[in-house]
Amino acid sequence: MSKTKKTEGAGKEELSEGLSSSDLSSQSMQILDEDIKVDDIDEKLLRRFLRAHQMDAGKAAHKLRRFFAWKESCSYGLDFPVKKIDQTSPGVQRQLSTGKCYILRARDKNNRPVIVVNVKQHDPNFQTYDELTIFGVYLLNSAEALLADDGSSGPDQFLIIFNLEGITASNIDYRAAKRVIYMLTNFYPERMGVCLLLSAPVLFSAFWVVIRPWLHPVTQAKVKFAKKNDLKEFLDVSQLPVDLGGEDAYKYF
Repeated sequence: MSKTKKTEGAGKEELSEGLSSSDLSSQSMQILDEDIKVDDIDEKLLRRFLRAHQMDAGKAAHKLRRFFAWKESCSYGLDFPVKKIDQTSPGVQRQLSTGKCYILRARDKNNRPVIVVNVKQHDPNFQTYDELTIFGVYLLNSAEALLADDGSSGPDQFLIIFNLEGITASNIDYRAAKRVIYMLTNFYPERMGVCLLLSAPVLFSAFWVVIRPWLHPVTQAKVKFAKKNDLKEFLDVSQLPVDLGGEDAYKYF
């Protein structure tokens, strides 16, 4: 993970690899194709894609082109661009009603938005994979909207909690896991700060052996197994939902 520092006198933010803000702006111009508007690539977006691809400008450029093409595409059976997915999009309200995923009202101790995924509520047969993907885009966009991409010093990553308590083999969904990993890797790079696998039962071990290699080593290091008591390291008890061992009785669904 690249760290940033301030250069003396110039007031520029500089990456540890020696890439300054002005270098980033120059590099962003160099990697643009005619189908990508200059205004679409801000410095933070470019920096995230560069970090995600080990400062390889060629790879970052390729992924950025795919990212912008994806946003403009009518994928997943939609008759409008992916970038316009919202709470009224096909299947979103139905997915929300299950309680399988939501964003906490509170932020963690590092001021990051928190996404909670109740895996026990996931039925692979409840929806199509296109509907599931649309819902995933909606949820990730909602969390992303809470991040600081306006030049402020706020967080630019979120925390994800996969609550595995009480899951059975019927909740295991390799295809869904692969799609989520693909989306985070290609369309939301460097957005996940930490991923907590909460209260994982023994049966999850076999699932983890399969999906772990799908993650980049840097991402693997962000994934941690946790118990409910460990959540106090990340959130105050008063802000944790009751079903996660906290005191907040707010109904999210």
